[in-house]
Amino acid sequence: MTRIATVILAASLAGCTSVAVPPRNLAPLDLTLTRPCSAPAKIPGRDLTEREVATLWGGDRLALKDCARRFDATVRVYQERDRRLSGSGE
Repeated sequence: MTRIATVILAASLAGCTSVAVPPRNLAPLDLTLTRPCSAPAKIPGRDLTEREVATLWGGDRLALKDCARRFDATVRVYQERDRRLSGSGE
């Protein structure tokens, strides 16, 4: 009886092995997407001219737009990577 139980147990465990999935080759993330956002413009400790205000404000707006564009691109990269790794849409 013990021999039969052993055979039944071995047969039932035969399908319980895990299959190793080879790692996928992931493309490296573009380093421009991981660059930190620019710090805001340094404001001098004095009154500014209208031209200086416009220049500093304009530079900050451009840096903010660049940062938002890179952030959105980084999110899209990770979403696409996750979609491909999950096997939905290759």
